[in-house]
Amino acid sequence: METMTNEERKKFEDLETRTFALEFERAEGEEDEGRRVSLSFASEEPVLRSFGWEVLSHKSEDVDLEFFQSGRAPLLLNHDPEVQIGVIESARIDGETDRKSRSVVRFGRSELASEILQDVNDKIRTNISVGYSVTNLEKQDEQRDGYDVYRAQWMPMEVSLVSIPADRSNIGVGRAEIPKPTIKENKMEETANLFYEIIQQKGRIFVSGSGHSSLVAQEAYYRAGGLVSIKPIWLKSLLITENAEMSTHLERISGIAEANWLLKQNQLVVQRLH
Repeated sequence: METMTNEERKKFEDLETRTFALEFERAEGEEDEGRRVSLSFASEEPVLRSFGWEVLSHKSEDVDLEFFQSGRAPLLLNHDPEVQIGVIESARIDGETDRKSRSVVRFGRSELASEILQDVNDKIRTNISVGYSVTNLEKQDEQRDGYDVYRAQWMPMEVSLVSIPADRSNIGVGRAEIPKPTIKENKMEETANLFYEIIQQKGRIFVSGSGHSSLVAQEAYYRAGGLVSIKPIWLKSLLITENAEMSTHLERISGIAEANWLLKQNQLVVQRLH
């Protein structure tokens, strides 16, 4: 089994990963009988990234299989380049049919590799994950749940046996039902419009917080170039700068803000009387 060079190992440091349920069958071959497995390792199922939805293109011209077809690409355990349990012998793209990436892997003969292969045969280890690098992203004329969709040109670098699948596409037999990420509605534009209306009406925007969350209020108040209409509501007893332990207890007491407001109103009344 060929091993990676040190230069190739360095490429594994910042790979993106995707996880799927394992779909496999025995690969034909006289040598190493029973140790070769044919499996699918990727699909066009969208995955949410920081920039939007990423779709791994399965057009043949968009997938660089040079390393996967070199005979040196590793089959790893949990994306650890130091724990190689096999090698990827070949790979292909089914772009015209089901838009999946498939490969033939061969498990090594080490004690660990043999143990993992037995777990695969017994359907104990049923999930795989692909490590890949993106070579180009092209924004699409569509959105999904309010986020932009990008089609990626990519280069697979390794396949790993892992514990938990993250892709719900039909890449596996008996795959776990993993819910798609819950997307919180983007409130940025709505909040900006609300601020605009308040400012137009010469109103005030009050900010507050207790404990470390008071930093959010500090960030918005009295900033160079900031909004003049921002007014803070700070209770000294709730700030960690006064008494951190006490603020932790006080912030859990219902009605403390109202009580503080009433206290201040009484103080104003007293001041006026004097």
